[in-house]
Amino acid sequence: MSSKNKKIIKDDFEEGIILNKDKAKRLKEQEEERGEVIEESLSEIYRDEEGQMIDVDRLNIKKKRGIAFWFLNSLFIGLFLVVLGLGIYYYVYNSGTDSTAVHLEIESEEVVNANEEFYYTVKYRNLSSIALTNLIIRVKYPENFVFQESQPQTSAEGDNMWKIDRVRPRDWGEIKIKGKIIGKPQTVNIILAEMTYVPENFSSEFKKEASFRSAIKDIGLSVDLNYPTSSLAGEEGTILITLSAREDNYLDKFEIEIKKEPNVRVLGLEKEKGSELSLKETQDASWIVSNFSHKDEEISLLYKVIEKERENEEIAFDFSYTGENGEKITFLEDKAVLEVVKSDLNLALIINGSQSNSSVDFEETLNYSIVYANRG
Repeated sequence: MSSKNKKIIKDDFEEGIILNKDKAKRLKEQEEERGEVIEESLSEIYRDEEGQMIDVDRLNIKKKRGIAFWFLNSLFIGLFLVVLGLGIYYYVYNSGTDSTAVHLEIESEEVVNANEEFYYTVKYRNLSSIALTNLIIRVKYPENFVFQESQPQTSAEGDNMWKIDRVRPRDWGEIKIKGKIIGKPQTVNIILAEMTYVPENFSSEFKKEASFRSAIKDIGLSVDLNYPTSSLAGEEGTILITLSAREDNYLDKFEIEIKKEPNVRVLGLEKEKGSELSLKETQDASWIVSNFSHKDEEISLLYKVIEKERENEEIAFDFSYTGENGEKITFLEDKAVLEVVKSDLNLALIINGSQSNSSVDFEETLNYSIVYANRG
């Protein structure tokens, strides 16, 4: 074989080797690409819905839900919905069949001034699902309450009773009572309400009660008695009554009653000259005071101690208000204690224009006056 043929064979051999290497390389690359595709496919298969890898070492077998399971499950859900619906129906429509499901309350002001107009509101509500019939509401007022009017109006039996024929289920109503309380300061007043009713289709009568407490803040009026501490038997004396009204005063008309022992004679009650105050004597030692304004007023009581029977004599003052029904309510009491002196010499000591005991301030100038008279 010639050298030329040998070279050709060698070159073909070397070229074949190169081609085989390239082919092997391409085959290897194709194999790697197929491996990556398979790996990605497997990766997607072994990932859950959240993208997390699944542990293939653990095998969780989910049991297939059968027809019986779905039937029982649907039956349970249906029963639950039926029970829930019945519960709602019972609560809405039948929970109030209790004949005692009735509410009664009283609303008002907790603090009022004497003779100030205000309202008591009596509220009633039928919380049941059956109607209430033959309702009767009775109110017991405080002893010092003055009734004026109400809405709705009271029944013919009196100013503290209301009759209501029927109250429908879930219905309500109220009674507004207008009036005034007159009494001493800081006194507590209690109003009571009682409601009787017969539920529809019942034969028995039921009762509900409520109460409310209110207090008198102030009477809006102050009274000062100015008089000598001693009184000469058989001689006339004077007690000066000073009436002072505050801004929250609602008392423009009241009665002054003088309570005394038989040894003391009341000679009369006089007002200041030029005063617009009205005094009307109604009976022995009793006067109606009217047209009382928001300024100080002075009234003089003239009296006489007939003779000396004891060391001291008391003259009591009762301030009261008479209501529209004639009830008398006392809101203030005071008294004067007199030392009875039997002598022909009448002696009186006056300090700063006052004959009664009083307090003074430091460094205040005191003007003394001694008044004497020979009655013998």
